Amino acid sequence: MKIVVKTKDRVERFRKKTYDKIIKRYEFDEENVYLFVSDDEDLKKYSEAYPLCNVVKGPPGIAAIDNFIVDYFDEGEIYLYMNDDVSGIYEATSKKDLVEVQDLKALLNKLIEECQNNGYSYGGFGPVLNAYFMYGKKAINHHLSLVMDPVSIVINNKDVKLTEIPVPMPDGSIFKGESSDAEKCIQHYMSRGGIVRFNYFAPKVEYYGKVGGYQGRNPYTEKYTAEYMIAKYPEYISGINFKKQGKTSLRLRKKPVKNKSHVLVLSLDDDRGKARRDLLNYKFKWFVGKTFLKSDKWIIEKMYSRHNISKRKLSGKIGCFASYIEIFKKIVNEKLNNVVVLEDDCFQIKEYITKDLGNKPIYLNGLFHHPSNYQKTTKKWRSEIKDIKHGINEIDFKKLRITGTLGIFFPKYEQVKIILDKIMSCEKLTSIDSLLSKLRLIKRFYYPSLYKHDDKKYSNINSTGYGIIQDYIYKK
Repeated sequence: MKIVVKTKDRVERFRKKTYDKIIKRYEFDEENVYLFVSDDEDLKKYSEAYPLCNVVKGPPGIAAIDNFIVDYFDEGEIYLYMNDDVSGIYEATSKKDLVEVQDLKALLNKLIEECQNNGYSYGGFGPVLNAYFMYGKKAINHHLSLVMDPVSIVINNKDVKLTEIPVPMPDGSIFKGESSDAEKCIQHYMSRGGIVRFNYFAPKVEYYGKVGGYQGRNPYTEKYTAEYMIAKYPEYISGINFKKQGKTSLRLRKKPVKNKSHVLVLSLDDDRGKARRDLLNYKFKWFVGKTFLKSDKWIIEKMYSRHNISKRKLSGKIGCFASYIEIFKKIVNEKLNNVVVLEDDCFQIKEYITKDLGNKPIYLNGLFHHPSNYQKTTKKWRSEIKDIKHGINEIDFKKLRITGTLGIFFPKYEQVKIILDKIMSCEKLTSIDSLLSKLRLIKRFYYPSLYKHDDKKYSNINSTGYGIIQDYIYKK
């Protein structure tokens, strides 16, 4: 895995601590180590002292360089984030005993897996290296709790950006304050609905050294920074702990795990796409749709269509297919769980929580069609469909099929990988909704629908749109 260390003016201190006691001891590959520094002198010194590592210059300031690190890596990249003065990771085996971890890689892989299985992007260990406070608790927390960032696992999340707090000093200067430990926990929790903390484990770290990036703090800056954070995050911070010599820590509220889902909306990067996105009635992340010109060659070559299909419809069909392939790749590559995929003309009509949708892919709206022939899909045929219960329904493929990508929920990224692999192995392709139906890749639907489709009678593919579709049939 990648290892990220931010460091300043501590070439030898880093060697005696994190480098020797973590990187070398546990046999991490130095070519995967990234040392982030903030000036030219450190860039030169660290590059000479650690030639196998990647030394990267970023901006000065703790919050600034942390944000630079988030921008530096791709969304979803996994790395072990560490300070430069870590001297060990310990496990509490009783109320009195601490044992140094022997297989750190295995422990970190468990932490990563726990994050991925729950859709979280941040995890770590207890904040206090004291067996009395570590042992006897619940082994793993998912709710909002304090994870100290000097040893933490990050699944890179670009929603997380730390606040650089301008502290006015008595001499007229401005000190750059921050509260990275607490704010990282809060922002990862806000983004993903939870974080992971292994309570029986904690690192040994020198939090306040005589040199390095923490210099300049004093009781005044500590108090000012803490009060600034409380004002910014009153819902998540309950108070300040004042310690020796004016040092502070923030008390986080025990916020419960939220049933967090990722809502991805497919929309083109044009005026019509923006106009449609502006009308949506829920929070979402915009996924930029592909056009025909930006579609992969293999999709164009495999796409089957009737000989008399219009150029507009063919281009739209290919662009739509390519867009969904990219969405599926994003889900798989970033290991995203609890993902709702929507198009930019889908409007939410009912509140729901994803845990009620089950643990398999499911349609949240679509179009009922005759199981064997589109021409037999008449209003009379639709009116005869019965035995639809409220909630989750299994699709009886002998009675009907569902088309239209008008809202689909994917609980696990592994399920999306299976779908993606089956699609990419096809010798011939058709529209994405028809292919999902033909291959029976989604076998359930939720009724009544949770979203309605309303394209205002304008489609990016067809010359005229469908208008309003609700509850799997046409609605005027």
